[in-house]
Amino acid sequence: MDVAGNNMDFWSIHLYDFPSIGGGQKKLRSGSNVEATLDMMEQYSYMSFGEVKPFVISEYGAQMHDYSNQQWSPYRDWLHLKAQNAQLMSFLDRPNNIASAINFVIVKAEWGYNNGIPYNHRLMRKENEPTSYTGQWVYTDMVKFYQLWSDVNGTRIDTFSDNLDIQVDGYVDGNKAYVILNNLNFTDEEIDLDVIEIDGLSIASLIKKHLYLDGSNLPQLLEESIAVNTSTVTLNAESTMILEYTFSNAILIDETTTETKYYATTYLQPIIANQTTNFQVNDVLKSTFGEAVLRVGLGRLHGTSLQPTIKVNGTLIDVPENWRGDNQTQRERFFGVLEIPVPFSLIQADNTVSVEFGDTGGHISTLTLQVFNFSSDLRNLTLDVQDNKLAPSIKLYPNPTKGVINFKGAVNYNNIHVYNIAGLRVKSFKKNTEIDISELTNGIYFLKTDTGYHFKVLKNNCIVFEVVVHLLI
Repeated sequence: MDVAGNNMDFWSIHLYDFPSIGGGQKKLRSGSNVEATLDMMEQYSYMSFGEVKPFVISEYGAQMHDYSNQQWSPYRDWLHLKAQNAQLMSFLDRPNNIASAINFVIVKAEWGYNNGIPYNHRLMRKENEPTSYTGQWVYTDMVKFYQLWSDVNGTRIDTFSDNLDIQVDGYVDGNKAYVILNNLNFTDEEIDLDVIEIDGLSIASLIKKHLYLDGSNLPQLLEESIAVNTSTVTLNAESTMILEYTFSNAILIDETTTETKYYATTYLQPIIANQTTNFQVNDVLKSTFGEAVLRVGLGRLHGTSLQPTIKVNGTLIDVPENWRGDNQTQRERFFGVLEIPVPFSLIQADNTVSVEFGDTGGHISTLTLQVFNFSSDLRNLTLDVQDNKLAPSIKLYPNPTKGVINFKGAVNYNNIHVYNIAGLRVKSFKKNTEIDISELTNGIYFLKTDTGYHFKVLKNNCIVFEVVVHLLI
């Protein structure tokens, strides 16, 4: 970028996972490592050239070193499939910066046939493989990527997940809505679909496409119609699911959310124990309603802390204990992004962000502030549906609260989870334990039980308003 940046219209890079290298090691980029890489290039581009030049991801996917000299297998295709989907979700989060992204899959690649071993990344194979390189041309399992995504179309809509390891995106096209879910975890996850707000529309049909690895190490693409009132789905480990909702009428999009990224004036700062590093993020524009996410890129050796103390304009904020993807323990070091919700009220035109660690080593690679300006109070419209049919007599008190929350009325549950305004889970409580959110910063929070109750509460010392129990549909 230093040598040729002035003459470049875009940045071209390759991004690959290494899901099986050196005898089964996983050295993955999908998730926070991809985020940190792109954030680093974006910020340096902006600092050096006054603009974030677009990216051309001229190759992405996975390199399967442990299988490179072996015959074709469905499992080897799976290693590439799961990487394609995870990385594509990161690219879709940057529609204004990604000019092109090319999934590295060659059609037949006969030029790569070498010493009896066909080329790895192929869309087609000989039907008698792996026994012999004979027969008609048929598709490899790589085709499942295109079959999975074939119907997705439309206008991108606002989506969010309370779990950073569950990537989510959504699109609306006429009377259809597509919700895409990708699991970065190595374990299955239960996904709650009750958070889909349909605002009076009825669902005519619901189709689920699920690309996953079965118990025989074979990639499967299951497509089936499921009940329109389905409340949960199981998203298999490292799998991708696309839910196609067909509604009774066309979906009206009459609200907007506009994302702007603001980059700190400095980058690549060394981490020294108990020493505060200050960053300036200036010229921020914010509307009446919205939300903000602080993105802190970190490069640190394993064993050092990934939990900094962070203040925004002098106010301490909560730092999640999770990030996208794995812990990168089989890479030399962790390089990833911490995504930290910031109360919208704290954001100013010019902002000082202080970051401090309790141990020495590594660098803060980047600091970026994502600001989402809403056309109205969108998150409350989504999360505060006025549906009081479940139990109209149940309320929380005191509300506002300084910390401890009680129920008026009987609420049956085993676990209750607390979400911030960005939809991220910040605390959980078991039944018969005190619900105390005093350590959280002031602001609006949403409480949800595992039995379907939803509440809104204000942690503050003033402003009284009523909370209504509701179900999100």
